[in-house]
Amino acid sequence: EKDAALDETEPFDLRSLEEYRVGQFLSEKGLEGWDLRDLLPVARARGLLPQGTPGECCFEAIRSEVKTFVDRVLPLMEGGPLSPLQVDVRIGDFTLRGRISGLYAQGLLEYRYGTLNPRDRLTCWIHHLLVNLIGSVGYPRRAILISTDTECRYPPVEGSEEFLEGLLQMYWKGLVKPLHFFPSSSWV
Repeated sequence: EKDAALDETEPFDLRSLEEYRVGQFLSEKGLEGWDLRDLLPVARARGLLPQGTPGECCFEAIRSEVKTFVDRVLPLMEGGPLSPLQVDVRIGDFTLRGRISGLYAQGLLEYRYGTLNPRDRLTCWIHHLLVNLIGSVGYPRRAILISTDTECRYPPVEGSEEFLEGLLQMYWKGLVKPLHFFPSSSWV
């Protein structure tokens, strides 16, 4: 039997993925109305922070950034969320069913604590096209995608069915043979 090797170093700082997890946790709670300062014991108990003073310093640095992010997003959530939009549409040979949440008086709101990646943009774009296609009364046809570094606003779209049908055709081709569609390199 081998003895378990103990780690000889103690983390005094967060790696980028760990920092993202703490920031995501704090932003979710902040948007739910929690006071971020009250969440230090919770973050510690979840094992998200280094022990002692280094953990407190990391938490405080992230907390101030998250507070700025939450202060940007909260005004867009005024009035509370609208009921999720039920999707049951036929587009060409395809039927799309599901529901879209994150709808507010300002429009479809999607957010991410961190930098946006092309997948976030594509997901928001597809949801935005569906909201525009369905066009239910009382649901705005705009979308807002917010991250720590970017804010994208999408105006109403005419002809959203054609855009969706094109995306569905590409998706179908990708199920049959490899599709040369790579969101990150395509975005560049």
